[in-house]
Amino acid sequence: VAGGNMELVDGGVLTTIPIDRAINIQPSPDVVLLLLYKHLENSSNGKHGNSAIENLHDCYLITGHEAAKQTVDGFIGVNKNLEVLKELVKYERKKCKTGEELKELYSVISKFSFADKKIIPLIIVQPDEEVPSVGFSEFNENDSMLAIEIGHGAMVDRTIPRIKEVLNT
Repeated sequence: VAGGNMELVDGGVLTTIPIDRAINIQPSPDVVLLLLYKHLENSSNGKHGNSAIENLHDCYLITGHEAAKQTVDGFIGVNKNLEVLKELVKYERKKCKTGEELKELYSVISKFSFADKKIIPLIIVQPDEEVPSVGFSEFNENDSMLAIEIGHGAMVDRTIPRIKEVLNT
């Protein structure tokens, strides 16, 4: 979704956190924001019984949460690898005395699978409170308003200052 001078990407069925799509936007983004939240525990249990559909929905949420965690951990790992590589290059460049040695250094570095990537700060928006489910099947206007308030609080209190800090460095 294009928004002014921003491109916004939302998750879907195949991946709840499409970091790869966000990173591959051209030109590369300055920062990637991720909204990670936890639904209220047992959102379906006790409301309508414990049907197969409700159990399937709970399994989907648990699986999605774990997949999202692995995606975020992988992204953080790439950023850490890039930081280490940057420091290694800085150190090794000082030791290079000829253009040929420098060319060889960059030849070795280019073999790393992540060498052509750019460090993109990852800012996680994670509310302190659990967010009520606002899905289609159990939509509730009060829960929707509460989810908006909780998300707004997380943005204003922690995330916006962090974005400013990252963009000013």
